[in-house]
Amino acid sequence: MGQLGAPWTPAPPLPRNGLGTAAMVLGSISTFVAFLPFLFWIAWVLGILAVIFGLTGLGNVRKGLATNKSSALAGTILGGASILLAVVGLIVTGAMIRSAVDRVDDYDSSSVTQLPDDPETPWDEEPLGTELLDPASVTFGQSHEYVDGVIVTVAEPSEFTLTGTYVPPGLHEGDRTFHVDLTIVNDSNDSLNLDFAQPHVKDAAGNEVSMLLYAKAGYKPFRGTLAPGERATAQYSYPVSPEAATKLQVEVHPGLLHDHAEWSGPVG
Repeated sequence: MGQLGAPWTPAPPLPRNGLGTAAMVLGSISTFVAFLPFLFWIAWVLGILAVIFGLTGLGNVRKGLATNKSSALAGTILGGASILLAVVGLIVTGAMIRSAVDRVDDYDSSSVTQLPDDPETPWDEEPLGTELLDPASVTFGQSHEYVDGVIVTVAEPSEFTLTGTYVPPGLHEGDRTFHVDLTIVNDSNDSLNLDFAQPHVKDAAGNEVSMLLYAKAGYKPFRGTLAPGERATAQYSYPVSPEAATKLQVEVHPGLLHDHAEWSGPVG
């Protein structure tokens, strides 16, 4: 009868060294980041993770589940150090910000000049070139003039019929369509950017009307720059519902900083 073999012994489990290694890596990174200006908050987060992983790794070592005690201990120490450095970075950054604010306040207070006690024309009451000479609404066909010499005229809206089978966006069945013609004369000393001179139209009910962006409907907008002494004309078209087509109101800004001018009146 043959001899029996030696009894089978299971292999020992692999050590759980992952948390200790992760603690050492995070602790090293957080300590390095803590020395970088304004990045101390990252060191704070990484340092806390390094301490948590390191303490857990040390616990595994004590239970015999891990073998890298030195890595877990180093990660815990480095993580704690980076947290302290992050606190120092927060204090230093706060002090720098307060110092910068104080310097700005001191500069502002020392650079203020004293205005005359009784100036002939207060600076905040001097007329701006972009203000209207008369801001009241006028009827179609009349002109609005600005202090700088810019003159805007809106002709009386004229009704037209759009032909063809194409229906442009914004046009609904039964709508009445009107042309609005504008003229701008630049009698100022500066060039005028006409990209901001697009009109805004409201119907008799006070609702804003969208323009028809369609060349065959009379869409000939202002474009480019208007030099001093030059004149420009443009035409826009608007669909208006029949029940609100008794009156129109047009607002125009000839320039980005110019006050809006207003025209209103009945239409045919």
